[in-house]
Amino acid sequence: MEPFTPYEEVLKDGFMPIDCVKDKLFLSGDKFGDGKFSYKLENVSNVSIVHYTEIVPKEDRKPMTQKVCFEFCRTVPEMSFFGIIMGRDCYCAPYYKMVADDSSMCDQLCEGDSTLVCGGKSKSSIFSMHMCASTQADLKKASIATNMMVGDLKTRMTLANALSGKMQEAAELNQKIFGKAGDPASSDLMQIAKEFAGELEESARKANRIADELHGLKEEANTLDGKGAFDESDTVTKAERIMEKMDADEPEAVEKRKAMSKLIKLASPGQLELGSGLQYYPMMYFVDKKYAETMTTCKGPLVDKPIVGESIDGCASACDAEIHNCVGFMYYGTGPSSLCFLYSGFKSAMYWTGCDKAPAKKEFVQIQQSASAKIEPWGCGAVSSAWQSQTTGKGNVTSIQRLNVSTGQYELVFEIPKSRTKPEFYSINSCAINPQDDILYCTMQMDVGSFLVAIDKNEVAFVAKMPQWQYAGIFDKKGNFYCNGEKSWSVLSGVTDMAKKSSLYLLRGEKFEEHFVEAKSLGADMAEFDQDLEGKGSNQAWIISMVNEDITLIRVDPKPYTTHKLKAKGIPAGKSWASVWSFKASIFFGAEDGSGVYQLDLPSMAIESKTATFIKAGESAKLLWNDGFGCPKASGGIIPTLPPNPKPNPFTAKTTTEKPEPGPTTTTTEKVPPPKIGQVLCMAKLSKFEGTTLKPNPSGKCKQCLRKLVKAQRCYE
Repeated sequence: MEPFTPYEEVLKDGFMPIDCVKDKLFLSGDKFGDGKFSYKLENVSNVSIVHYTEIVPKEDRKPMTQKVCFEFCRTVPEMSFFGIIMGRDCYCAPYYKMVADDSSMCDQLCEGDSTLVCGGKSKSSIFSMHMCASTQADLKKASIATNMMVGDLKTRMTLANALSGKMQEAAELNQKIFGKAGDPASSDLMQIAKEFAGELEESARKANRIADELHGLKEEANTLDGKGAFDESDTVTKAERIMEKMDADEPEAVEKRKAMSKLIKLASPGQLELGSGLQYYPMMYFVDKKYAETMTTCKGPLVDKPIVGESIDGCASACDAEIHNCVGFMYYGTGPSSLCFLYSGFKSAMYWTGCDKAPAKKEFVQIQQSASAKIEPWGCGAVSSAWQSQTTGKGNVTSIQRLNVSTGQYELVFEIPKSRTKPEFYSINSCAINPQDDILYCTMQMDVGSFLVAIDKNEVAFVAKMPQWQYAGIFDKKGNFYCNGEKSWSVLSGVTDMAKKSSLYLLRGEKFEEHFVEAKSLGADMAEFDQDLEGKGSNQAWIISMVNEDITLIRVDPKPYTTHKLKAKGIPAGKSWASVWSFKASIFFGAEDGSGVYQLDLPSMAIESKTATFIKAGESAKLLWNDGFGCPKASGGIIPTLPPNPKPNPFTAKTTTEKPEPGPTTTTTEKVPPPKIGQVLCMAKLSKFEGTTLKPNPSGKCKQCLRKLVKAQRCYE
């Protein structure tokens, strides 16, 4: 053998178990070690095995495992196999040869890993080694997956902490208000809200440890990437250990992500259907209509956890979702954040009189030119990040980034190099996730034309030829793709069922509907939502886009298409809104120059007054040639900032002012803002509430009590 240095150059990067045999090479194939006196292969093949203990100094030896033996033998030239016998003796061999043996088994546990077998007393566990030269690519793939997991965890941690803080703040405020007023039911509810706020915070804290560990592994992987040293043993071994740790941490990360997602969905269901609150009436409407507009609190068995930050419509939508359980809810619209508690029944209520008084990395993967391409779903869960595509200029790569909601900065997730397609593309835009198949679709610009493509982190597939270059796009709930270009906006139906081709030359013609409008009136990105803007009693499907303060609304269902123009209030003037994110019923616009992210107040839109209101939701960095997209069925990766927005009650009961009963006046110096009329309501669903057996009882100690609070000190100052 030629002299060699172990642990220097990697000649193999993988191994697999082959057999359990009595190996002739172990018995008579050692030419240089302790077995050299039994060596018999000189005239047969003139080869020799190499023993681990003969080469590695005693002080450097590790307890034997399959990996320890492999990491040694893969650096020994001309070796294709390794064997382990008696749980600890490792040797490398160019081949193995089975000889007659006894009936014994490979049943000796590895010295360094008692969960694995390392040969027997007379037989060797034989493993073959191979070279795929894929460690660098495998590490890159694992790093991208880990980066996406870390981003998902951080997004959920930010949301969980934000919801926890809002719930804690609202619960403390309401506990002060209603505790002083003598409303123990409300005080109990606020204690439940505090406890749930603690659960949210704890879930984020538990996830932080695994997120930090995965982030550290990703950063460690980045130090190896690009060094060009993946034929060195140290580099390959480090990469393998990093990937093993990433794999080992993944189940815990998935578990923590699921746990946080479940709590976030409970605290903020995000199922808003505008107008759903009209199905619910105040509790007193069923008891005594003259007090129907009086502030009322109630108590009953809870359906689920408290909800924070929703309007009455939002609470009603959450109750509707619990179709077999929820009959009504308690709504506290006081302070900067609202609280909502869903009930499966009612046990007690308190109505407050006097409230009507005036108040005193990089990845290069070439697609295979086959007839079809397999595109992986985006992997939308209960919570979506605010994703961003950006192309830095003609001939450069397109990056997929994620908005960090806590810093306003964009973090790189992965890149799509121009070499991904043949011929090479030079721009990607109009990105949107199809709610029907959870796949990311974008428009791609090439010298030979523009195309609708499906994208994942490894592949690009061609779906349809575009009529022109499109720079804004969105899907509706039926999977129809609406897009806007320089001359027109268009719609392509049935995208979900269209074939995904690996080459643009395999496309068949797909029919677009084109609709010509003024180019300057449509913006650089779009959103889709359902709302009854025309007052017809049922929702219509709309797409929305904005340039400066000019909003274009296009009704796309029912047809014929109808366009309305509105003016935006609450946004900085003269901005380009190149990124729009849609999450369930929340819509956010991002300014291209980094002026920030603004949430559209959907209930504020009015065709009659031609206005819509926006509220700033956070910061964002400056980007060019960018496009925002999110998971349309998920809760938002941007923290909603709209204040509680109670809807008016759907009846015209006559309000009766009751004269307070005689008694001493209670005063307090506590600076707690009182609730306003209409902000605190116990609501019951008309179709489910079949009457009440609540009985008047001032003590509030009966099983089903109706208590009248005459001098409601906290109703007014």
